[in-house]
Amino acid sequence: MAKRPLLKIESEYPEDLAVGVHRLAGRLLGTPEGYGLLERVEVDIDEGRRHVVLDLGGLEFANSSGMGILASMYNFAKTAEGTVTIVGAGDRLREGLSVIMLWDLVKKAESVDGALAALGEG
Repeated sequence: MAKRPLLKIESEYPEDLAVGVHRLAGRLLGTPEGYGLLERVEVDIDEGRRHVVLDLGGLEFANSSGMGILASMYNFAKTAEGTVTIVGAGDRLREGLSVIMLWDLVKKAESVDGALAALGEG
């Protein structure tokens, strides 16, 4: 029986916007999948997609390493004069992001479409 990945990631790159959209499901931990996501975002930013939209609606849990991965994404984007927008964070994730002082730094949107529309206007 194949082991199911802890983290499922679906990424898309809308045309005409310097953005990577990443939909996460499962558990964001300090695993190869979690650090792979961080590496993917870093490469995206290096390639000019300086904005990151994270749809966390399917994320069940993030431990301290997962929170660190999210904080690192924010730092990469900020250094590139980009942004991180979070969509669909549940109460526990919002609380965790507040504890590490990240919730007040990131942008928030009601939907991925709303996040993309805001980026298109800016």
